[in-house]
Amino acid sequence: MCKKINFVAFHFSVIVLFLFSYIVLNNSVAKAQSELPSNEKIREEISLTIQVLKPTLPKKVDAQTTWTDVKHFGVRGIQYYYQININIKKIIEIPDINNILSKMMIEKYCKEPALYWYRDNFVEIKWTYFDITNEKILSIRANPNDCQ
Repeated sequence: MCKKINFVAFHFSVIVLFLFSYIVLNNSVAKAQSELPSNEKIREEISLTIQVLKPTLPKKVDAQTTWTDVKHFGVRGIQYYYQININIKKIIEIPDINNILSKMMIEKYCKEPALYWYRDNFVEIKWTYFDITNEKILSIRANPNDCQ
C-alpha cells in the first residue's frame, strides 16, 4: 500500500512539475512576443538595411557566388538574392545540395552573432539562389522557430 501511495505521489509531483513548467514557459513566450517591436517598426528597420546594402550590390561573396539583391520579404522578413556561377545542371548533380545548403544557412541564422537582431525580433530571412543563366536553384527560409 505504501509503495502504491509513493507511486501515485511521484506521478502527481511529475504532473504538477510539467504543468508549472508549461505555465511558466507560456507566460515567458507571451511576454517575449508582446515585447517584440511592431511589424511597422521592423519594416522600417529592414528598409534602412536595404537602403544601406543596395548601393553596394552586386558583391562577390566567394569565387562562385555573387550577392545580387536584397528586398523585403513578407510581413517581417528580408530576402537576399545570389547568383552562383555554375549551370543548374551541374549544381543538381551534387548529392543532397538542397539539404546541405538549407542546414548550413539555418545554422548560420541561429548561431551567427551578426544575425542576432533578426532572431531577437522574429525577422525571417530568405536566401534565394540563381544559376549563371538566372534559373532559380532554390530558396531557403529561416526564422527563430528553426533554432533549437
